[in-house]
Amino acid sequence: MSKKYSNPVSEKGIIFAIVFFTIAIFVGIIFLASKQGAKNNLPLAGDSIPEAGRNHVPKGQIKEVSDPPTSGDHYGDGVAGPGMHNDPVEDGLMIHSLEHGAVNLNYDPEKLTEDQINQLKDIFNNKFKGKKMMMPRKNMSSPITMVSWGQMLKLDNIDETKMIEFMTNNNDRGPEKVSMF
Repeated sequence: MSKKYSNPVSEKGIIFAIVFFTIAIFVGIIFLASKQGAKNNLPLAGDSIPEAGRNHVPKGQIKEVSDPPTSGDHYGDGVAGPGMHNDPVEDGLMIHSLEHGAVNLNYDPEKLTEDQINQLKDIFNNKFKGKKMMMPRKNMSSPITMVSWGQMLKLDNIDETKMIEFMTNNNDRGPEKVSMF
């Protein structure tokens, strides 16, 4: 005679678990979406600069500007890439990164001391979170200029509070939403 063993997990229990986990996933998605939405409700920091367009053009067809651009014609087949750059980056690549939501910290190495540049690097590496680039740029009207799509912050001195606010408020606010830039 064989014994029939009952399964301790009933069909109702399995259905309950599936419903519970489905609801938990939806609540998590809504929570994360609300966090992203709240970030996008922050006021943009810096001065608003009128958009100069967003056309993709062939390499070599970008006109030079003295201060970092915040929008305009740019290359459609490349970006500046995240992180700290030791050399200037072509405007066409930098603008494309801005279009994808990056924030750029530019500094004029001829207007800052080595200690000030190292301080900027420390702030960039340890205080900025998100899509970010840092690069030298000569002949700017200010020693430090931060840019994001349509926004600019010019600083004569290092102001960590203003710099962090610019990075936090303007990060990932470009017209094209992509995970990488």
